[in-house]
Order: sequence, then structure tokens, then C-alpha cells
Amino acid sequence: MMDFERERMELAEQCRCVDDRTPKMLRIGFWMTDKKMKKLRFNRCIELCRERGIDLVEIKLDEPLESQGPFYAIVHKLIDMIANAKLGDVEAIRVVHFFMEYFLSHPNVLVLDPLLNVCKLLNRNVQYKMIKEVCSDEDLISLHVDTPPFVEFLDINRSAQLELLQAAGITFPIICKPHLAHGPSQSHEMVLIFDEDFLADAPVPCVVQSFINHDAVLYKIFLIGDHTYVVERPSLKNFRKKKRESISFHSGDISRPNATSDLTTMSAANSTPRRQPSFDLLTSLGLKIRQKFGLDMVGIDVIVASEDGRLAIIDINAFPGYDGVPDFHEIFCDYLQTVVTKSPLSSGGMSVCFNNNNDKVLSDSVSLPNGTELDVISELLHIIQKIPSTTPAAPNGLKCC
Repeated sequence: MMDFERERMELAEQCRCVDDRTPKMLRIGFWMTDKKMKKLRFNRCIELCRERGIDLVEIKLDEPLESQGPFYAIVHKLIDMIANAKLGDVEAIRVVHFFMEYFLSHPNVLVLDPLLNVCKLLNRNVQYKMIKEVCSDEDLISLHVDTPPFVEFLDINRSAQLELLQAAGITFPIICKPHLAHGPSQSHEMVLIFDEDFLADAPVPCVVQSFINHDAVLYKIFLIGDHTYVVERPSLKNFRKKKRESISFHSGDISRPNATSDLTTMSAANSTPRRQPSFDLLTSLGLKIRQKFGLDMVGIDVIVASEDGRLAIIDINAFPGYDGVPDFHEIFCDYLQTVVTKSPLSSGGMSVCFNNNNDKVLSDSVSLPNGTELDVISELLHIIQKIPSTTPAAPNGLKCC
């Protein structure tokens, strides 16, 4: 038996706690904001896991993490905290430090999902490059799946911006999105620009994509381990290129379940025959994204072009809200039981320092497609170094968007 496997079995035995009702419960820690916990009604997961022999324990930020373990695994929604820490938020830095210190000193604890993989979603430009790599798969090329063409606007030079758009084949209308895809509310504030005369409205720096008409329908692919679900959500209505003022909006307001507004209501004149993608295609797409990013809990936003029926991936989210997924709590507990019996696809070994191929050692960066470098480990370690190791954990009630 390999040393790593033996260490994992020893860890599992250490993590079994004695409980009055259920002996030998396996302890798995979790952390998310109070807002997310209420939205998911996560207490139901705690109850169901207890019935299955798993002690799902909420991690307290005001107590040493070492004394709350040992943990076989830790489930988290830390991506927003990491994003806020990158922006210098003191409380977010403390929380990331709180967890990173534990992860690095307990490398056999499974982290769901691994921070290396989660952090691939922080930067939209990096995220879209990876999606482009997925869409270069022969199966997806034949099925006409892609991501809209995109470029980065790094300054307000109008002539340079027009050259970038032309070189990338991007036509108006265009949609401008912040580089940072998670964290503060501003990361979801976007601008729709209809004509080159209004390029000054682009919130530089930003990522710019062609806006594709899709009949105001968004398909969300939700994955929890091997389980895949597809739900429909409202989205932006169809727009054409014209000289008009730009539109600013918050993407969360547009695609909430049952959301309605002037931006999502299609007129009869603009409506086209509805193109419905097959569930099998969306499922296959979701699994390929899961494999590429090494994530077990992920949400993928997909639209269908009204002009030619092509599918376009426009966003990926870590540990999404799972609105509209039936039996979420049972499925989540099934997933954790799978984790207990075998390492999930996305973990593959070390919690922070290894990728899903179990071949990545601790280094300054993670190699990504086309030579792109995402300094995830470097960023996380830099966050740790911003405050001394003796700094107390953030107090209860920590707020995060």
C-alpha cells in the first residue's frame, strides 16, 4: 500500500468521533457565509449527513481550527474571500490566512474543491482562455460549442480598442465585464455598449466579449460530483447595433429565478423560434468543464445563439447556489459519501499543492493553456504574509458579497 493511501486511512480513523447517537462518525468540516448557508438551507445537509454516519461540522472562525478537527475533508466557499483578500480587505485576508495555515500543515485533508482549481475562476480572462481550450475538443467543435470571442481592454485608448476588437472578430453590441469574476458586488457589474462612439463607457480594465442574442434565456448547468442538472433562467433580451446610450446592469439582478425587467422582456417583434439544446449535450459539456477545471461543485452558464443555434459558455461559478435543483440536500450528502469512500475527481491528493492529476508540487504558479500563468499559490502565500501568524481569526459575522 502506498504511503499516501495509508496516511489517508489513518486520517479517516482519527476523524471518526464518538457521538451519543451514532458511534464512529466521520468528521467533515464546512465553511460558508451565513447568507449562503440560509440560501441553501444547509442545516438539512447536516441532518442528512448525520443519518449517514458523517459529522458535518460548521467551522468557527473565532476558534483555532486545529482544535476543531481532525477533519477528513473540508467543504468551503472561499473564492469570494480570496477575491476580496486580493483587493486588500483585512477581514478577508484573515480568513484566507486562517484556512491556508491549516491546509498547508495538513496536506492529507481533502479540500472540496481544491483552492488551486477554484482560483482558476477568479480572473475572467484566464477563465475564458481555459473554456476556449475545452471548446477546441473535437466533440464540441462538431457540436458547435464555443465561448464568445473576447479581448482585454487595459487602457482607454480608443483606436487601440478598435484594433483589438477587429483583430478578435468582435462586433457590436459588446459586453464589458470586470476582470475579477468573484468577490465584491462590483465583480458582477457589467456594461452593454452598442456602438464604437460609446467606447468611453467601458470600465477599463475589463474583459470584452461579443454580445450574442439568445432570446433572453440562460441555461445553468449545475454539477455536484457526478450529478448534473440543467435549469432555465431569465437573461438579457436581444439587442442590435445602433447609436444609443450604453446600459449598465448587475448580472445577479438579470438571471435570478423568475426575475423580470425591461432588459429581459422580449417584444413580439424581436422574438425568434426558440432553440432548445439537448440535455445530453449540456451534460456532456458540463462534465468536460468539470474535468478541465478539476471542480466537483460548479455552475456553468450557457446560452443558445438565436441566429444559428450555436452554444456559448459565458460564465463558470464555484459552489453555486443550486436554485432549482431538486433534492439538492440528498445529492450533496451522496457526494460526500462518495468522498468518504474514494477521493473525488477534483482532489486527487494534496489539498492545496496538487492538481487533479496529483503531479503538481508546491511552486510559485500553475501552468495554464497557451503559456498563461496563474500565480495561485504565490497569491495565497502572499496573502498569508500580509499579516503575522499570530493575528487572531476574523470575528463571527464576517460579511462577504
